[in-house]
Amino acid sequence: MKFRFDKETLRKMEACSKALHISKSEVVRGGVHLMYQEVFHED
Repeated sequence: MKFRFDKETLRKMEACSKALHISKSEVVRGGVHLMYQEVFHED
């Protein structure tokens, strides 16, 4: 899949990736999991 990010979102994703020592893909997956939990109230 390909995604388009605005500059601010890309900056934040890269900052999280570096701070947590994880890939940018892992940052995106983490965000999807957080949103899913919020929407469906699951752990």
